[in-house]
Amino acid sequence: MASDKLLIVVSYQICCMTASDKIFIVVSYQICCIMASDKLLIVVSYQICCMTASDKLLIVVSYQICCITASDKLLIVGSYQICCITASD
Repeated sequence: MASDKLLIVVSYQICCMTASDKIFIVVSYQICCIMASDKLLIVVSYQICCMTASDKLLIVVSYQICCITASDKLLIVGSYQICCITASD
């Protein structure tokens, strides 16, 4: 049956800001999972951005994971990107 498909999309964002410590944190990630009879597609991507005004430290961490399994095949693609900027000026 063609109605053997399962689509699940979970996406939520968390934003937290503390004025005392002057820390701004934004956490956002999305999970998309698609199952079709013999095929499994999983895409997980989320980004973390943390900025501290007191230490003037900006950290951006973003990476995406894509996994595709089809019967006999297994394909995994991982992409990682890390950007750190420290300004002590």
